[in-house]
Amino acid sequence: DWQVTEFRSNQVITLPRPGTAPGHLLLVASSELPVAFYTGTLTASLGILIFSVLLWLIIARQIKRLITRPIHQLEELSRQVTREENYALRASRGNHDEIGSLAEAFNTMLSRIEAREQQLKRARDDSQAAYDQAQGLAEETRHTNRKLELEVQVRSKIEKKLTGFQNYLNSIIDSMPSALIALDEQLYVTQWNQEASALSGTRLDEALNQPIFLAFEPLKPFLPQLKQTVEQHTVAKIERVTWLKDEEPRHYALTFYPLMGGAGRGVVIRIDDITQRLSLEEMMVQSEKMLSVGGLAAGMAHEINNPLGAILHNVQNIRRRLSPDLPKNLEVAEQAAIELATVNQYLQIREVPQLLDG
Repeated sequence: DWQVTEFRSNQVITLPRPGTAPGHLLLVASSELPVAFYTGTLTASLGILIFSVLLWLIIARQIKRLITRPIHQLEELSRQVTREENYALRASRGNHDEIGSLAEAFNTMLSRIEAREQQLKRARDDSQAAYDQAQGLAEETRHTNRKLELEVQVRSKIEKKLTGFQNYLNSIIDSMPSALIALDEQLYVTQWNQEASALSGTRLDEALNQPIFLAFEPLKPFLPQLKQTVEQHTVAKIERVTWLKDEEPRHYALTFYPLMGGAGRGVVIRIDDITQRLSLEEMMVQSEKMLSVGGLAAGMAHEINNPLGAILHNVQNIRRRLSPDLPKNLEVAEQAAIELATVNQYLQIREVPQLLDG
């Protein structure tokens, strides 16, 4: 019953159905089915492969955009920060994902590092300023120490017989041309030299263990500066104050030095008489003023002498051209048909020579 062809075989089978017309079943055996199956399978496989490649490219692009590129930017930014030490750089926020959170955390870290760097820079600047100030004070102290060393070397042979360090120290302090006063933390007098006694009129035994505003009343307005020197360990200077001494105004410079050591904190007051120095400075200023006035007078004299020279020259020429002793004058007068003697007579009557002399 099979109908055999070149590529397929067919067979029709009758299916009886009671009460109705019979049905038929067609059986087909074809050699083309495997080829079609393989072709479809290959096509589907290629389609799946192409779709997979496209999907992989899309996923790779998204991964690059969302993950790889931001990470690479963060890496490049970190290298730039390390290379340039510029903590003001910031990473872009990017997407609201883990990479964006990482960029935000990196920016926060840079902000904190930048703030810490600024704090360190300010601290370095403050330290450098303090170091420079300390160097200046140290240099001034070295100069003072050199002077003291010279004085100590000169006085060492004389001071050997003294039995106490206090007497030795008092002798050195009393030999200073400046008034030196040492105070404790409560601003009570602990040291007082002879110059301070001469300046204040208070003896050493009366000044010791007394408040400074009682021992030396003119220093009372400077109590805030003294307290600040004790508390903050800073040097305070008052360039000029004027006090009466022997009914005459005298000018002084005040310097407050912090005192630290095993005996506790305190302050040392140095009072220098600068009256003579100010007088010399005023004399120098006056001398400079006089030099300026002299220069101005010389300049004015020069400016006045210039037109006076021209006037005198012209007066001399007028006299020469009126003189009958010059042949040229006689020749010109003859050409003009006038008598030079008559002209001079007229000028004498009109007192023109007196005007020329004036």
